[in-house]
Amino acid sequence: MFFRVLGPIEIEDEGELLPLAGAKQRALLAALLIRANDVVSRDVLIEDLWGERASAGSVHSLEVQVSRLRKILHRRDDQVLLTRPTGYRLCVGVDELDLSCFEHLLQDGRDALSAGDAETASEALTEGLALWRGRPYEDVAYESFAQIEIERLEARRLIALEERIEADLTLGQAAELVAELEVLIQQHPRRERLRGQLMLALYRSGRQAEALNAYQNARRELMGELGIEPGPALRELEQAILRQDPELVVAPNAPAAILPGERAADVQARLSERRRVLLMAFAVVGLAAAAAGTAVALLSGSETELSGVPPNSVGVVDPHSDRIVAEIPVGHGPTDLASGGGVWVANLDSGTFSRIDPHTRKVTSVTNAGGTPTGLAAGHGSVWISNGFLGRVLRVDERSARVTATIPIDGHPGAIAVDGNAVWVANTIADTVARVDPDSLQATTIRVGSGPSGVAAGDGSVWVANGLERTLTQIDSVTGTVVRPRIALRCAPTGVAFGVGSIWITCTTAGEVTRIDPLTGQGTATIRVGKGPTGIAILDDRVWVADTFGRKLSEIDPAREAVVHTVETGNSPEGLAADRGELWAAVQGA
Repeated sequence: MFFRVLGPIEIEDEGELLPLAGAKQRALLAALLIRANDVVSRDVLIEDLWGERASAGSVHSLEVQVSRLRKILHRRDDQVLLTRPTGYRLCVGVDELDLSCFEHLLQDGRDALSAGDAETASEALTEGLALWRGRPYEDVAYESFAQIEIERLEARRLIALEERIEADLTLGQAAELVAELEVLIQQHPRRERLRGQLMLALYRSGRQAEALNAYQNARRELMGELGIEPGPALRELEQAILRQDPELVVAPNAPAAILPGERAADVQARLSERRRVLLMAFAVVGLAAAAAGTAVALLSGSETELSGVPPNSVGVVDPHSDRIVAEIPVGHGPTDLASGGGVWVANLDSGTFSRIDPHTRKVTSVTNAGGTPTGLAAGHGSVWISNGFLGRVLRVDERSARVTATIPIDGHPGAIAVDGNAVWVANTIADTVARVDPDSLQATTIRVGSGPSGVAAGDGSVWVANGLERTLTQIDSVTGTVVRPRIALRCAPTGVAFGVGSIWITCTTAGEVTRIDPLTGQGTATIRVGKGPTGIAILDDRVWVADTFGRKLSEIDPAREAVVHTVETGNSPEGLAADRGELWAAVQGA
């Protein structure tokens, strides 16, 4: 007997479709299949089938429906639909449900893709997608009990499509994929991975200008609908296309295959090594830039006022004079900064992180991040770096700059905050925050709002800015429990900081900073700060904001709740950090 739910519900027995009579019978079968092999209580089934219309007679009506369904299912086997003291259990083998077959093929495809065998991956994923005949549980698509499962399955199908496209891109089928991707993007306009795949397919098809235009289209739609910039993956890809990165064309020309006698794990190690070598090349470039800029850094140490900060550099601001007193070249695309045993910089486009000696203002090390660094924080004698695309956080010794541990984090880890209790990692895709114990390195997951874009810790709480739903979540730092799940905000938050007795949130699209009272959760002030505020930091009871689009830094006096000074950077500042009474700003190109 074989059950199908990836489309209209069907039961096949030895090549024959078994008849299902009526909406209630299909709804009962769907409710049992969603919880296949589990005992489903009578109360749950009555709620699913009748909801608010349930009555005293619903128990008898359920028994009638179960009896009718059992007659269909037990034509050759009386061990399919079982009665238990508290309810009913539908027994379904792993090879008796199209959904189970799809999940196995999806996993096979992803494993093959990870091992570098794109051809096997494409075959498995194509076979799995062929099991879909329409919308899952199509017969009960409007039943409330099926909604969550239908949405989950549609998300799984989209993942399979993206993975199959990834495999086909690796096999050199870029030109053939463009039309399919354009249709999928119309159906899923917020899916950034599809946008990136379209950009890559266009680029590999010799359509570089269209690839860059695809990025601009994605940016316009995300800014217009959600008020957010494209994520680091798209931004990194755009920069790679602009510089015509040779790595973009590696996949179609040389798809990795399993060599004779080689295990899948060996293939993955070989691929990782190739990626490591490429990233080390970027690191060498970063070191060369740092060496070339040594004279500049030394001259800057004389506290001579500078007119701005070059791209791909870190600027140092004296808060007393509001002057830029140093500029230090780092890697490509610096974003986050952190202070701990030095000043640390995450170089997004280079895939590296740099350590700067705050005394000499020189780069003392450039380290391969093993992937794109999407978040950075310091504490507990370590620096913590998230690799969003690899689903992990690195622990780095603040003295040696060596990676000492790798912590897996499900999803796409991004912004990080550290306090005396834990390391807190925002997961932008899974809508969660991971609480990492700094000693055991064990991670627990806490559900927050949609699209957490920033996280800050202070005064016994952790504050998470949820960019997609415009809310703030408060978590008790000691217990890890959510105190207030959704504090409403007036705009989409990007950065968040705690200090001077308040929570401070940047809203890039609105050009403002919101001040929130941590006791009441209410906004107490809205401060205009320029065209596009992103990074935010507290220094000497003043709030500093990076105005990325306005190419300047803004100093806010909390007492006056107004901008009192600005510092022109000449290029786009991103992350900010305070160290030894100075403000440090990561600056990208204009």
